[in-house]
Amino acid sequence: MKTIIERFSSAWSLVFSIAFASALSNMNRLVDLVFLLERVMPILVSCSACSKMFRAQDEAAGQSMPCPHCQQTTSITGPAVSPFDAFVSYSSKDKTIADAAVATLEAKGVRCWIAPRDITPGKEWSEAIIEGIQQSRMMVLVFSNHANSSQQVLREVERAVNRGMPIVPFRIENLLPSKAMEYFISTHHWLDAYHPPLEEHLDKLTNTCESLLTGTVATREEKPKDLKGLLRSAVKTLAARDNRTRVLVGAAALLLLVGVLIVGAIYAMKDPKASPDVIQARAQAVALGEKLTRIDREQGFAQPLDEVNQRLKTGETLFGEKKFDQAKTEFDAVLSQGNELIQRDDHRQAVHKAREDLQVAVARGQTEKLPDAAPVAWARIVQAQQEADRAFQEGDFSTSLKNTESAQELLAAAKQEAANAGGLLKLRDALRSTLALPVARALETDSPADFAAIQKLMSTAADAHARGRSVEAMTNYRDAEKLLHVATLPRKKALALRLGFACCHLEIADAAAKWKPAPGFDIPIKKGANEYGIDASAWSRIVEEECKKQLDLDGEAIDRFLRQPGSSKLLNDIADALSRAPNLGPDVMVAFWLGSDLATIKIFTEAWTSGPSDVFRLFNTNRGRMPNYAGMIPYVHRSGAPAELLGGVLNPDEIDNTPAVPSRGGLTRPGTGSQRERRLRDIMQKVYDEHLSTTERATQFFWRFQKNQPTIAGKEAEIQQLRDRGANLYFHGDANNRKLIAVAFPPTATDEALAPLKSFDGVQYLWLTDSPVTDTATEIIREMTSLEQLSLSRTKVTEAGAKKLGSLSKLTNLYLNGLPITDDFVETLKEFKSLKRIYLANTKMTSAGFKALQEGRSGIVIAR
Repeated sequence: MKTIIERFSSAWSLVFSIAFASALSNMNRLVDLVFLLERVMPILVSCSACSKMFRAQDEAAGQSMPCPHCQQTTSITGPAVSPFDAFVSYSSKDKTIADAAVATLEAKGVRCWIAPRDITPGKEWSEAIIEGIQQSRMMVLVFSNHANSSQQVLREVERAVNRGMPIVPFRIENLLPSKAMEYFISTHHWLDAYHPPLEEHLDKLTNTCESLLTGTVATREEKPKDLKGLLRSAVKTLAARDNRTRVLVGAAALLLLVGVLIVGAIYAMKDPKASPDVIQARAQAVALGEKLTRIDREQGFAQPLDEVNQRLKTGETLFGEKKFDQAKTEFDAVLSQGNELIQRDDHRQAVHKAREDLQVAVARGQTEKLPDAAPVAWARIVQAQQEADRAFQEGDFSTSLKNTESAQELLAAAKQEAANAGGLLKLRDALRSTLALPVARALETDSPADFAAIQKLMSTAADAHARGRSVEAMTNYRDAEKLLHVATLPRKKALALRLGFACCHLEIADAAAKWKPAPGFDIPIKKGANEYGIDASAWSRIVEEECKKQLDLDGEAIDRFLRQPGSSKLLNDIADALSRAPNLGPDVMVAFWLGSDLATIKIFTEAWTSGPSDVFRLFNTNRGRMPNYAGMIPYVHRSGAPAELLGGVLNPDEIDNTPAVPSRGGLTRPGTGSQRERRLRDIMQKVYDEHLSTTERATQFFWRFQKNQPTIAGKEAEIQQLRDRGANLYFHGDANNRKLIAVAFPPTATDEALAPLKSFDGVQYLWLTDSPVTDTATEIIREMTSLEQLSLSRTKVTEAGAKKLGSLSKLTNLYLNGLPITDDFVETLKEFKSLKRIYLANTKMTSAGFKALQEGRSGIVIAR
């Protein structure tokens, strides 16, 4: 009996020992955890300010550096450890189990290297894998069918074997390794984990890794965890101690009830185990918490970041206390709130990038003068940008992005508006430049009403532009441009006329200084301009100080002429410069030639009537500078000079009833001067003294024609249409018997501009020089049977169109310079019965054609 009691006592002790060992297993793990926490990175540092742990490289030992948690400077001291303990090799399709293994190992203080978590962004994958293996002390292979067929996993295992690293195959599927894999790991101890629960196998993996890392042999015998296994183990122990099996079995049966109660109590007191879901949630929460530390705490992020960090700490505390359900709630909250913060930070970064792009675009817009080109849109851009900045600083990123995008749209619209308003700004700037010229500043005196009207239009246009009404602004600027051109035209013409007047005096003075009298004259003419009353220095001052300064003109042409005033070519250069100047134009150029010819008349009549002289030859030899009254009529009409120049000065036959003796220029041969020449000299002197002697008088002279615009009763609409097209109109007769006798169109005239002329009879002069009229215009012209002088020079009329004009029975002067007239036109000229002079310069007529023309119409003067 004593032996049996001893046997029962021994069996009870064995069963109790097994249960008690199982109960104390978690305590052993806690001790191991404290030990293993000491070896996670090269140097494990405890911050002296915030008491938080962080890792530093061993090179920093003994130095000081900022704590990554609180930024306070702390001394780098602590135990030196390896960077990583275990390199985890796995197939990406087994990532969930690999993450659970890492979470369990790191919870025990085993520092793991696992991809892609520990790969530095931007680093080559293969390079990072090799460095991870080199920095680890052992390898954990998560072995499955996926890993068995993965070349990447095979290469990682090969590298570990090559380095002599311990490898722990953690088999999660019941299969044999491939031949290639077996070659490397056939001699290693396998841990089978393909039977649930996974947590028990993870604990066994942790124990194995700890043993390998600490240098101890893992000799712990695996103990059964279920009640049935415990009882079976106890029975086997008893059976091994005595051969009397029946006694042992009987004893076990007697102890069954007690064993159930004891083991049940042990399992009731046993610590709960964390499920894979909890382990995975914890691992993800810890990784997310690390990521959140890199988020900027500005713009309202500080408080939610602190809240997430606190929940992570709370979850860790609950996990350590084995309150896994509560811990998972905290970890899930960390994941939810943390991911929201990540998304919000991504949104912030996107908005920040959009705001930076906007700032660059706004700076570029300022360089491109968009505030000036589109002021209203620019003000909205600035407002939207300010609102976007304010919302961003307040953390309202949606509103900030909305305002940023709005500013971008407004900026695009402003650029388009600026592109459309390019002509507006160009016109405005041109107007401002023109208004700064002396000829425009003088308008305040010449025509105060026009000056005030222009200023009002400019102000209205600027106001409309500032309000974003570009069309209205453009309309007002164009109206101001038209009014400015019309209002300044009299002074421009006056300056051009006086410029031509002065240049002609200088040209004749230069010729007189170089001229020698012909042999046989009893009274030779002295060299020098004063013999003819020409003061060259006075006229030079007029050119320099009056005309050149006030006209917006290329001064080089005038300077060249002053250096060589005897050159007709240089005189033509001045005329060309006047014609090309944007604020002057052809009509001003015509006034220049009118002034030159008027000066010729004045000088000629003064010299002709001063006594016997060789004046005729002087003018004749000076490049044909003889007075030509008929040739001056177009200049009067085209320049818009007052009609009184047509009487008295330009038509000597009206001076008195004495018939003019046919001669060159309409004057008699040299002599003391007839009463007719003296009368013409007196009239010319009077016209000069009253209207042309100063710029102001000449300006008013042209203003008289421009302001006093007569009309014809019943023809008001047609006359206004002609004037709207820029035509200069000349009338004859009083208000009761007024006729339109001359029309001079500007170079912009088209075929349609001639339509109103169908309503008028008696038009004698028509000038279309340099305009783009075509053969269509000749259909209207051929009906104007009273025409005496017609200019189609440099138009688009063809030879066929010119041939249609042979029916004009009163036409005496025809200008066809620059037209494609050929030798075929000779026969057509036979139809022009009354033609006395024709101008054919720069045509396609050959020398043979001109010869045939002269022989066929001997009475016609041909100008080539």
